[in-house]
Amino acid sequence: MDVVKNNVNHIEHHPAATKKHIETDIHSENISIKTDPMLLNRIITNMLKNALEATPDNARVLIGCHRVENLLIFWVHNFNEMPKEVKLQVFQRSFSTKGENRGLGTYSIKLLGERYLKGKTYFRSEKNFGTRFYLELPIN
Repeated sequence: MDVVKNNVNHIEHHPAATKKHIETDIHSENISIKTDPMLLNRIITNMLKNALEATPDNARVLIGCHRVENLLIFWVHNFNEMPKEVKLQVFQRSFSTKGENRGLGTYSIKLLGERYLKGKTYFRSEKNFGTRFYLELPIN
């Protein structure tokens, strides 16, 4: 939970957070895991930035973490569904809906989360649900 709070405090001052609300899920759990804190913070920051950039002014983004068996699952949620063509390319390097010299955020989420932290990254994006990115990490 400290990781979640620290990243929320950090990203609240980013331009993408202007006129937007970040809420932490009240059911989030505070569980210790052995992992690289710099990489974990980078992933969560990228998840938050992406959600904020996809969120209109005066709307909210949710963040949380919870335990499922031997996994700690971090997630970030916004209330917009991604178009199908975006869903198909979202983890590809240099793919961006934001223009040139972008497109490393979701790619780095997948690369860092899976290759270096030995976790799993994925997303769910549906009408009447929105989009939620997940990072599952094993609890050591």
